[in-house]
Amino acid sequence: MPSTLKRPFDHQPLHCSAEHHLWHHGAALAIYSKAGALTVPKKEGEPRKHFYCTQPTLAKFLGGHTNTAHNAMNFLRKNGWLVPAGQEDHYNWVNHADWARAHEGKCIERKIVPAEAA
Repeated sequence: MPSTLKRPFDHQPLHCSAEHHLWHHGAALAIYSKAGALTVPKKEGEPRKHFYCTQPTLAKFLGGHTNTAHNAMNFLRKNGWLVPAGQEDHYNWVNHADWARAHEGKCIERKIVPAEAA
């Protein structure tokens, strides 16, 4: 049923993103987001840095239990969002576009406009 709400301005349709896949896994989403922010290259054209952080440090930063950080990291590794980079506790952060190419058929394809989603 179409919404009768008037939109004050036009929105772009909502496209698939990492948040769509991770929002049910709050700690994993928090770690993934922080890892993405920490690994951004300082200069355009440089490669993304590795994400390195121990699970106790992640738990302390997020204000949670070490087991929660451990489970979230396992989820991110098993589902391809963080890929081991060769050294212990070092990971490559995988952006959504690359993840989607490796996990064909997992992304939403509908075009939802925020005002029409309710």
